[in-house]
Amino acid sequence: PPLFQVVFCNSKCVDCGVVSDPRLLPLACHVLKEVVHPQANIPFHRGETSLLHPAPEVANRHTGSVAYKKQRAGREFGKIGKKKYKQVPYMTCCDADPTHPGCQVYHPCCQQPQGVQGCKSVFSCCGSEVSAGNPGCA
Repeated sequence: PPLFQVVFCNSKCVDCGVVSDPRLLPLACHVLKEVVHPQANIPFHRGETSLLHPAPEVANRHTGSVAYKKQRAGREFGKIGKKKYKQVPYMTCCDADPTHPGCQVYHPCCQQPQGVQGCKSVFSCCGSEVSAGNPGCA
């Protein structure tokens, strides 16, 4: 028969301590092959951060105060004398009736007008708030 050489690559089993070529390890401990990571997982966020408003909808408000203007009351025909006026309320910001919902659209979460940049920084991957206590979602 021709001669041949056998090459052994010894390694040590971390479970039972046997030192041998992995092909020749005893079956009692080494029946199933298991792939493991040698280090612990480090959590991270896959997405970028973005600013958004947590309040789902916008609201309306008046930026001015209520004031009163004189408005001529109804005319009485045939009477001569003083003209009658009544005090009519209005909003100084938009000249609208105070019962009008409002002339400015704003975000209730931060009280800023509609169109300003978001007030809460979140991760786009999971939607959680950006903070030092949030190590990651993956």
